[in-house]
Amino acid sequence: LSVTVLKKKLVLWKSVDGWKCADDVCPHRAAALSAGKINKDGDLTCRFHGWSFNAHGACSKCPNALDTLPKIGLSRMYEVREEAGLIFVWMGDKQFDASTDPPIPVPSGNFTNDTSWLVTIPGVSW
Repeated sequence: LSVTVLKKKLVLWKSVDGWKCADDVCPHRAAALSAGKINKDGDLTCRFHGWSFNAHGACSKCPNALDTLPKIGLSRMYEVREEAGLIFVWMGDKQFDASTDPPIPVPSGNFTNDTSWLVTIPGVSW
């Protein structure tokens, strides 16, 4: 699923252990990963050359690799949480830290002015 948040193109996919989010670009040839598919292991597979990336962003399959996989992975993985049927993506500059960063603004009509967490509906760009 391709989404654009703060003019940044992201790809969202549901892996075997939950929702994942990364920059929407394959590190191999810069193709849009959102044009790809999810394999049976929950890995995101690039449509153009078949490279797959696991839930941690590491390359899990490379059709042309003989013995070892490339050490290249996705450029950035974003923290994702699903709350109240919505998907939240942490857009902060640093890695999310639950002990110090703001909590997810669960929809109750009382959102704070904190812009670290953004709410998006698929197909909507800001």
